[in-house]
Amino acid sequence: MDGTIEISWYGKAGNGVITASAAMAYVLATEGRYVQSMVEYSLQRKGFPVRAFNRIADNPIRNHSYVVQPDLVAVTDASMFLQTDMLIEQRDDAVFFVNSANDPSHIRKMVDLRDRSLHVLDADKISIEGLGFVMPGVPMLSLMIKHLDIISSVAFKERLREFLSGKFSREVIDKNLAIIDRSFSEEAVE
Repeated sequence: MDGTIEISWYGKAGNGVITASAAMAYVLATEGRYVQSMVEYSLQRKGFPVRAFNRIADNPIRNHSYVVQPDLVAVTDASMFLQTDMLIEQRDDAVFFVNSANDPSHIRKMVDLRDRSLHVLDADKISIEGLGFVMPGVPMLSLMIKHLDIISSVAFKERLREFLSGKFSREVIDKNLAIIDRSFSEEAVE
């Protein structure tokens, strides 16, 4: 990995965005990376917009400001395209990861992503079928970890288990780990 990778997460409070950002930081820090995880709230209420940020580097990170022009953009709720001005802030070569049941060509018709790379995963469906409720954070985190390709899936699962163990029951953790492989395999890319 060269330089620093910056990530912005867009979603709604209560859908696992903050947990996913914190989990990414934990997982990669335990693998020897330098990381940051930050959160920006509008209102801390379920369903309200929330943004989270990560920085990942091989060397100490000196920048402590919010991420402005990320390399990777995770959109855990596609309605965020309509509620924020996220496209104005993005680099021309930013890679988008979008939670949607729609195929990438449909998303491109709705949102002007130009030539930016687009990875789509129906994280809501995966979480409903795997957890019993909508919680797209872990499926989207899994997709981004796959794309980053800086940790093996086995190590990712083990580190995520460690991270979640202080927050959730063993049953919930096992269900989250079971949806990782599905998240790795069901993405649509355009």
